Amino acid sequence: MHDGLPFNAKDTVHIFRTLRNTARVYRNKVSEEVVRLERRPQGAKFEELRDLVSGARGRVSCLLPLLVPSQSEIAHRILGFECTGRV
Repeated sequence: MHDGLPFNAKDTVHIFRTLRNTARVYRNKVSEEVVRLERRPQGAKFEELRDLVSGARGRVSCLLPLLVPSQSEIAHRILGFECTGRV
């Protein structure tokens, strides 16, 4: 772990390297599939990766949601108690 974050570099992978737009994302089945496609001898085109990295099939888990607290976490910090329901 680094700076109190619940993950480390081994929990992440780089995607979009072959597209010259590298992003570090949380390692999961979707990101592993993106890496597998990019490692083929012919690489991968964005059109081949689009369904994997967007939409309902499975979003690549970006680090930003891990670093930014949810609304209920913010409310808990401000109010000092657990919020239930919508915030």
